[in-house]
Amino acid sequence: MKDLAILGEKEVDLKVLSLTPLKNGDFRVILSSGEELILNEDEVVKYRLVKGKELSFETLDEVKEKVYLYEAYQKALRYITTYYKCTSEVYDYLIKKNYSKDIASDVCDMLKNNGLLNDDMYLEAYVSKLIGDGNGRLMISYKVKEKKLLGEYVIDEEMYFNTLSKLITSKLKVLKDKKKERLYRYLSSKGYTTDDISRALKGVNLE
Repeated sequence: MKDLAILGEKEVDLKVLSLTPLKNGDFRVILSSGEELILNEDEVVKYRLVKGKELSFETLDEVKEKVYLYEAYQKALRYITTYYKCTSEVYDYLIKKNYSKDIASDVCDMLKNNGLLNDDMYLEAYVSKLIGDGNGRLMISYKVKEKKLLGEYVIDEEMYFNTLSKLITSKLKVLKDKKKERLYRYLSSKGYTTDDISRALKGVNLE
């Protein structure tokens, strides 16, 4: 049940005690209940907030939802600034920050609509990075599913086998015996298929 300010049997609306512009363009709103809200200019205009403005509790709940949404959006923006993220990463991040599933979904939709979240572009870049980091196609498939990326992707076979060849050359330098057996085990652990390994080892001296 909501907390209500009551005078006799009559509900008393809250009042805006102050409305202070901030350097970033937002506004600090202080209510007669003692609550402090940070709103963007659009919300201030939408609800016609000025000093002395009365707000019903229903309107206040609506305003608070906008506050949480705006706050979550700003946090998501900061989160994707350091490194480009996919939808599932942003969604999980907001859930961990204790935002509701609805707000997390709405923020992801807003980011997509603003061109700041694109899973197709992310998938292409992510797969290239996985190849360059020495992941085989089985590991790539696993990691893509782990990110909940549903789009199709194409592996650059030239880049893929160049990376695999470098891994083989590097690993052979430290292997002293049972080279073939250990090499297969090592590369398999990185997600390379038996066919990939056999193809890459053609012409390689394992003695």
